[in-house]
Amino acid sequence: MTQPRVFVGVAAAAALLGIVSPAEAQQEGFTYSGGTYTLISPPGSTMPYVTSINDAGTVAGFTIVGSRDEGFTYSGGTYTFINPPGSTSSQVTSINDGGTVAGYARIGSRDESFTYSGGTYTFINPPGSTMPYVASINDAGTVAGYAIIGGMYEGFTYSGGTYTLINPPGSNLTYPSSINDAGTVAGSTIIAGMFEGFTYSGRAYTLISPPGSTSSQVTSINDAGTVAGYATIGGTIEGFTYSGGTYTFINPPGSLGTNLTSINDAGTVTGEADFGGRAEGFAYSGGAYTFINPPGSLGSYPDSINDAGTVAGTFLTFPSHNGVPQPATWTMMLLGFLGLGGVTRHSRRQRAITAQRLPIAAARGAHVARLPRSPRRGYQALAFN
Repeated sequence: MTQPRVFVGVAAAAALLGIVSPAEAQQEGFTYSGGTYTLISPPGSTMPYVTSINDAGTVAGFTIVGSRDEGFTYSGGTYTFINPPGSTSSQVTSINDGGTVAGYARIGSRDESFTYSGGTYTFINPPGSTMPYVASINDAGTVAGYAIIGGMYEGFTYSGGTYTLINPPGSNLTYPSSINDAGTVAGSTIIAGMFEGFTYSGRAYTLISPPGSTSSQVTSINDAGTVAGYATIGGTIEGFTYSGGTYTFINPPGSLGTNLTSINDAGTVTGEADFGGRAEGFAYSGGAYTFINPPGSLGSYPDSINDAGTVAGTFLTFPSHNGVPQPATWTMMLLGFLGLGGVTRHSRRQRAITAQRLPIAAARGAHVARLPRSPRRGYQALAFN
């Protein structure tokens, strides 16, 4: 049976080790295209987190302004903040090619999901649900996400006023993560105590579990229906794609574990790999790996790739006057704090990308993976015993 554990952030871990204080840890958004990095950091904000990029190159994410989270988009040098009326915090998780964004906000004492387009907010809350979370929006404006309904996480889509619940037979927790333009949903579910990837299309479910895996999770689907994800196989977390019955494993040479986070319509994938406790971002296409590590990065976490091959994500860095932890210290810090338990919900400040986002560093011992991919609620690390 899996036991959920939430990891403290690198900032807190580093503080306890005397490396740097939490207030000094830095997190920055970025895009990468053709060898060029562009930093994404809204003015007056701290700890920006980039979640999505569309084919026009518009980036979406969220950041801390004062004491609250605020959603934003960035295009052509201009930042636009996205905060539903009455909200005390908001985060944007996905953007489609028409520029419509999806996300969630805290309004009063309740979490509410929403879409935003042309100045109009539409709230998305399945009947009888709490804590709705919208993970993805396609170009038709259909969203996919999950919510607590009757005490259990259930997947759903929403389009034109209609909710469709998504729960593979025999599942007790379902987390859709992506929806393509054909309306096919991809995500992860728990069946008989084990994580399995799935797709859902036309009322038909397809379970996705690479041969020999003891857990699998699907993070992204492109318009051709090819999915990307990762699985625990023989004590190692391996990235994979799946199309037409064929699994292709994607693991940069020398890496200790791989998380794939996004796939574009050309089949290029992006994600991060563990190199001895350090996360390195990469893209993979046609047998070739391109590493994506912004200058000064101590950990690079690509989250999205568009059809032009531009990658968007977030990286962790420390102020130069504090110095960079030595590899042995960094690895010990990650592995030591991967063992700490916690509550299943915690503040975004503690969430800062990190050990939460790099459970692959622990694949040599307890085999862990991250789900759900909700920045607000933290990357849950789940041990498969």
